[in-house]
Amino acid sequence: MIEDLDHFYLNQEEPIKGTLLALKDIILALDTNISPAWKYKAPFFLYKGKMFCYLWIDNKTNEPYMELLKV
Repeated sequence: MIEDLDHFYLNQEEPIKGTLLALKDIILALDTNISPAWKYKAPFFLYKGKMFCYLWIDNKTNEPYMELLKV
């Protein structure tokens, strides 16, 4: 699981890789209750065990984005 998560970030080309890694660091620094997870073949972030956002790359524009989920 964590191996897949690491591979997702490390297999990206720059500047997408740097952007995604920066977003990951920013999200994890927001609260100690936030943890990373690998779900649906994408990096998700959990707040107190509940999914609240994920990172992805748009298929058409090839730009990274963050999607917030309703909690």
